[in-house]
Amino acid sequence: MQCKRHFCFQKNGKDKKLYMDLDLFQEILKQAEEVGVIQVELTGGEPFLHPRAESFFENAYLFGMSVTVTSNGIFIPKKSAEVYVGL
Repeated sequence: MQCKRHFCFQKNGKDKKLYMDLDLFQEILKQAEEVGVIQVELTGGEPFLHPRAESFFENAYLFGMSVTVTSNGIFIPKKSAEVYVGL
């Protein structure tokens, strides 16, 4: 998602990206599904700063995985909060 350290998806200090690509996340989900992962935890930095945060959650659900998010909640858009309450 977004983090000053980028350890979750950066292999080295070259070509640092501010956000994880959705395509990379989908590939990680595919591999995780193949080995039986049933839950994804999005943490480190502030997940809701990612401009496509909802797409990450939706993709995890499409792979049949539950999602845990660690956030202080400040950056959750109001319309999104209403959706998340129902999950």
